[in-house]
Amino acid sequence: MQKLKLMLATILLLLSGCATYKVDNELNKQFVDKSVPKGKTAVYVVRGSNFVGGGRGLWVAMNDEVVADLSNGSHVYLEIDSGVNTLAFVQGLAGLAYIPLDYMDQQTAFVRVDYTSKQLATIIEPDLGKTMVLETSSEKPLDTPRVNDAYDNLMLNPGNIGYDLMKTSNNDLKANSESALVTFYRPDDLINNVKFDIWSGNEYIGSTTGGSYFSVQLKPGEYNFISRSERFSVLKANIEANKEYAIELDVGMGWNQAHIKLLPINLNASNTVSLWKKSLVHTEVDTDVLNNKAVKHRIEQGEEYIEEFVEKIKNGELPSRDLPADFGKQASVSTF
Repeated sequence: MQKLKLMLATILLLLSGCATYKVDNELNKQFVDKSVPKGKTAVYVVRGSNFVGGGRGLWVAMNDEVVADLSNGSHVYLEIDSGVNTLAFVQGLAGLAYIPLDYMDQQTAFVRVDYTSKQLATIIEPDLGKTMVLETSSEKPLDTPRVNDAYDNLMLNPGNIGYDLMKTSNNDLKANSESALVTFYRPDDLINNVKFDIWSGNEYIGSTTGGSYFSVQLKPGEYNFISRSERFSVLKANIEANKEYAIELDVGMGWNQAHIKLLPINLNASNTVSLWKKSLVHTEVDTDVLNNKAVKHRIEQGEEYIEEFVEKIKNGELPSRDLPADFGKQASVSTF
């Protein structure tokens, strides 16, 4: 009985350390709105007081720089140049969440960080944001920003930054006399909501979620397919026209974040591709979203950023796997 009472007391103590935040209109009368200069965007980043995750340090990054260290039950006020901006949260080398703050000239955003939520970070409505700011302690931005160690992931996985780059597809692409068909499968459900994007050299070709696949038609030749999480995964491919090729994006547990691998599949040997096609969601790039001004800018940034690594691949400085031409399956020829 004494043990049961002790357990209940412990649970109550833990729960008491989790603050519940609701709009307090009376308290909000104390909030002083800041005048945001032209050409600037203001953002309050608020981390409520919670027992869950309370002992974890959390870095706040803006694009390529870490600008604040946010402790449990605190907030920080930032002013940034308006334009295409990504607010990110970093632990160690891992990016945990990304919030787009695009083209918000002279506007103010309130971003909440909460380890108890399915989404670590969300933009919240101003009234709640003001209450949380007033109920948490104020942190100052870092005097000297430092390098954002998760910047690689931010640049090379734009699918995670608030825009749905892929959509469900009914488009059944085929290999033909002028092109090969390459299909990327991600059958695992491990962290299936975290997107891992795929590049061909410095060209963006698509994003994956767990339980999905997508296909692209490519001219015959040599390709370097690239994906990035804990480290780079590179698959060197030699593809031929009128052949279908298959690649698996395998997701496993890493040291600090997911460890991913682009794995070649031999379509002329025993494989599970036919089962995957029946069970996985078929997707394709949403070209309308890709042409969105902010998304297009991010893709162009990624293209420039990945150039350095493409050169390292060419020079053999990054490890890679191979997808041989004979792993491709000859496409069936239609007869009329």
